[in-house]
Amino acid sequence: MGTSQINKLRKRFMVAAMLSFTIVIFIIGLAINLGVIYINHAEARKTLDHIIETSSTKDEDVNRIQKKIMDGENSLLILNPFSLNIMSNARYFKVKFVKDGDTYVTSNGIDSLSETDIKELAETIFKKRSRYGTSGIYYYEKIEDDDGNRIVAAIDYSDMIFNGNRLFYLTVFMGLLIFSFLYFLVLHFSKIAVRPEIENDKRQKEFITNASHELKTPLAVIKADTEYLEIMNGENEWTKAIMNQTDRMNGLIQNLVQIARGEEQDEGEVLEVNVDKLVNETVEPFMALADREEKKVALHIPSRVCLVFDANQIRMLTSILMDNAIKYCDEKGRIEISLSQKKPGRQVVLTVSNSYKNGENVDYTKFFERFYRADRSHHIEGKSGYGIGLSVAQSICEKNHGSIECDWKNGMITFTCILKGGH
Repeated sequence: MGTSQINKLRKRFMVAAMLSFTIVIFIIGLAINLGVIYINHAEARKTLDHIIETSSTKDEDVNRIQKKIMDGENSLLILNPFSLNIMSNARYFKVKFVKDGDTYVTSNGIDSLSETDIKELAETIFKKRSRYGTSGIYYYEKIEDDDGNRIVAAIDYSDMIFNGNRLFYLTVFMGLLIFSFLYFLVLHFSKIAVRPEIENDKRQKEFITNASHELKTPLAVIKADTEYLEIMNGENEWTKAIMNQTDRMNGLIQNLVQIARGEEQDEGEVLEVNVDKLVNETVEPFMALADREEKKVALHIPSRVCLVFDANQIRMLTSILMDNAIKYCDEKGRIEISLSQKKPGRQVVLTVSNSYKNGENVDYTKFFERFYRADRSHHIEGKSGYGIGLSVAQSICEKNHGSIECDWKNGMITFTCILKGGH
């Protein structure tokens, strides 16, 4: 795993952690607000029950009703935050519509409404379906007793509305504050967590670079000595095998160095380039090789396909896919290269296909793994390769916020690259 992959993994961890924290903070805030709303409504209902239970509606009984509300029945549980106490200093009114037509009104602290207004409001409330509910700033309860009398009681719950809104805004503010604090904590500790992995990756790259440099000297000596033996004694199967394996080792070393340095190298100059021209120039040297192996190559490349991209990376990507197509194309098969672009300057789609009759029921996702060379699916005897090229092609596409996919249909294997410009 390279440094860029480690950083991507760190960002994914941060996203997952912050999403988890956000969900937890939201659930806690929602639970607190809903809990307070439930307790306020429960206390309001209990207060209304006490008001309605008071049968007298004479003026001299107002003080007795208020005293009952002030005293409450749960004074011993006042230290319990979840106890349901009767609301003290409640502003309320009570209207009793007697069956014979008389109406009695009792009120306390409702100075903004006249007795006529209270009666009209009570009539409106009694037409509502639910026993408990709200009407403006009043929380009400309505019942009909056994004698057929209608009773409506309501308390002013504007203070509860104000306190509920204040709690909501406070919860949002504290949630954002906690989220910001947690973000910086996760950012800081995630860097500390991945630092050993990044340092280890750097040491690994340095080791590969140093080892490749040290290996080049003995390989050069082996090749020179083998060439000398061929001059002295002529070429034979042993010297030929030594030369082939020496070349393979050199190629493998170069690929290892390319992987080790690929993510650390600075990007080339990113300019608007003619992708069709670059692809044609890169494919041309492979045409002679394909012709010698009696493989037909078909090009479907329109003109004026332009994209802001690194020209060297387009050449490398095309070269890797063409080399792979020629190596693993069926005998006397065909190779197709196509290029498309829906709008000028937008993403370009490069596809390279080749005949591959034994490609059914193959796991193509593994083709982009480094050193993957499955005997049945992606290995042909006599063909040189290290299982590195497609991994490098994938790295080029992903580094530029694109993608590469592989699929098989009707005897053809197709590699589809989406190249996005401007990066």
